[in-house]
Amino acid sequence: MEKAKILIVEDEAIIAMEMESQIQGLGYEVTSIVDTGEKAISKAESDKPDLIIMDIRIKGEMDGIDAAEVIRKRFGIPVVFSTAYLDEERIERAKITMPFGYVLKPIQERDLKVTIEMALYVSKVDAERRKAENLVKFRLELEKMTNEISTSFVNTKGDKIDEVINFALKKTAEFASASRSSLFQVSDDLKIISNSNEWCANSTDSQIALLQNIPFSTFGWHREQLIKNQTIALSKLEDYPPEARGEKEWIEKHGYRSLLFIPLFMQSQLKGTLGFYGEIGKEVTWASEFIDMLIIVGSLILNVLERKQAEINELKIKNQLQNVIDNSMSNIVLKDLDGRFFLANQKFEKEFGIPKKEFIGKTNYDFLTKELADKYRKQDQMIAKTGESTTKREEFPWNDEIHTLIVRKSPLFDSDGAVYAISMESLNLTQINKININ
Repeated sequence: MEKAKILIVEDEAIIAMEMESQIQGLGYEVTSIVDTGEKAISKAESDKPDLIIMDIRIKGEMDGIDAAEVIRKRFGIPVVFSTAYLDEERIERAKITMPFGYVLKPIQERDLKVTIEMALYVSKVDAERRKAENLVKFRLELEKMTNEISTSFVNTKGDKIDEVINFALKKTAEFASASRSSLFQVSDDLKIISNSNEWCANSTDSQIALLQNIPFSTFGWHREQLIKNQTIALSKLEDYPPEARGEKEWIEKHGYRSLLFIPLFMQSQLKGTLGFYGEIGKEVTWASEFIDMLIIVGSLILNVLERKQAEINELKIKNQLQNVIDNSMSNIVLKDLDGRFFLANQKFEKEFGIPKKEFIGKTNYDFLTKELADKYRKQDQMIAKTGESTTKREEFPWNDEIHTLIVRKSPLFDSDGAVYAISMESLNLTQINKININ
């Protein structure tokens, strides 16, 4: 079992030597002996003792009580006061520093033993309590942040996706005291990687413009780990394996001491990575709970990116389809399975005199009698059910006139073979006859 380390602060050399002998005889290690408050603070920082035995009346501008208060606030190291006597004023001042005990001079070894044991025990219990409280606080804050980020992703539209991703990068980086966070996206053939989103504590440190369309092979050891779906969590440069010398040199060159990369997979395919760089010059321990949370955030990001790509593809197909139907000589409209119109060609708008903005999203019930709308609704439902087209001659009332139409209705199928919409193509024989007469 490792010996507890004790720092002695005493300005009388004989008493200090005697106390050192007693403490060592009790099985503890004496890290240093100093005789001023200023030296005590310096040694508390460098020696990191488990306990300090502090003479209250030490020489210098700072007495033992003042030094103990600084040490408590800055380092949280427990202090036991030693003194020949205590007046009321010093007792009140000493209480503020929350000492872990007192020993009276001349110090008896038995009193010293009991006081040290009690101080170390209370300090251990207090440290464990604070650790448990900090862990609960950390988890609550982590849960709050996760909920906040998750909420921001709900129902996010395509034009807002970069905004919510950048929000997630900012929140997670600030939580971990990281100086940079980035989202990298990898091509499907795993050859190219690009930095698509970035947050920096200092905006002048931005590197996103430099990290576009880079050969993924240049990531070397990092690439190998990410492809194997291995999280890279390095708290210090020494954690790098020998084969990652190049990566280590690059990180060291830019002043970072810690980094974290979370691989982002979808359907067994590497899609990208979330990268975090610790505060420059400082080492960061990446908590397992934080890493687990980032995996969740990564999944949210992949989902919105997939939704964004689907929206882009849908818009592209919609534009292509619009161009095709606009060149048709027939009236063409498309409805979803709820009967709402979502596409119409220019000829339809012109012939029936309904602007597209007043037409899209509406149903037959917004323009026709309920009887006629019910009739067309049943036709559409039958086509969706059978998956078969129909061609009929229809007498269609519009603008106080009966129009004779040749109407062809057809189902539209998605990539899985399911009907997702109904197309209606019509020729207005009444209009054609009017043109012929004219």
